[in-house]
Amino acid sequence: MKNKNDELLQKFEKTVKDWEVFIKKYEGSGIIKKIQRFWFSPDKYIYIPYLLSKYKILGPLLNIKLYRKRKLFWGKEILININDPMGCALGSRGILALSETKLTKFLIKNLRENDVFYDIGANHGFYTYLASEICKETHAFEPTPSLAKELRENLKNSPNVYVNQIAVSDKNGEVILNLYDDSGRNTIKNNVVNNHLIRKIKHKNEVKVQTITLDTYINTHSKPTFIKLDIEGAESDAIEGAKKFLQNNSPIISIEIVGEEKWSDSANNAVKKLITLNYAPYYITDTGEIKKIDKNYLPGMVKDGYENFIFKK
Repeated sequence: MKNKNDELLQKFEKTVKDWEVFIKKYEGSGIIKKIQRFWFSPDKYIYIPYLLSKYKILGPLLNIKLYRKRKLFWGKEILININDPMGCALGSRGILALSETKLTKFLIKNLRENDVFYDIGANHGFYTYLASEICKETHAFEPTPSLAKELRENLKNSPNVYVNQIAVSDKNGEVILNLYDDSGRNTIKNNVVNNHLIRKIKHKNEVKVQTITLDTYINTHSKPTFIKLDIEGAESDAIEGAKKFLQNNSPIISIEIVGEEKWSDSANNAVKKLITLNYAPYYITDTGEIKKIDKNYLPGMVKDGYENFIFKK
């Protein structure tokens, strides 16, 4: 009899394979291929309002949040804002971008029912929802007000999930959160590489949000056995605020690292701090397994785009 992890992995791999077959069949940059990709997409109707909103067609009429009920790859139904690129991507296939496939497989293979999962930078909550299917407890941290509200609504009947509308940092207090058209760029840091591009992108809005250190949060909550960090350049600050806990505990940590010609200071500092805390870096293979790598070679392993790496003691 298959356990929960095996069932999730089977459904996930089928979804990814179907997506890859579709992309390969209609790949190409020409206008004909683009039309074919749109027309034959099983989720084309989710893209219509998204494209109208993205390109400001019909003016302010569609400059609103468009929520639709969508199913994640294992069947869980959520209400999601599809005129946000991150929400549209998650809503169209029930999984994140193919670049997140390796981390997803790793989590499905390694999370256990006694684990406590911290999703720091939850965004629309894909990893929060996934971990909540397996783990004893899941704690989501998302400072963007609209995203935290969405998470609370979707998880209101999940007693093992805690949604925190707060930014994890190196101090307790208040900070400015920069908001972008693509919520995946939202960050409390200035002058960082956003959307994995080597250029500055002007944010469209900003809002004051509360910050907390993990050392403070853990004092009154269950200790994490796995921490996922994806907070657009603020990872080093989050680790600094968890030093007391990390010195005496050994949760597995995943960090998204952006590739560029000169490795970003934020990623470099985050990795250095983890290595000082006796963590070693691991590369995630296509099958979701991990291989230990030399810490000195890590900066050169991400040429462009981004990669998620695992850190273990």
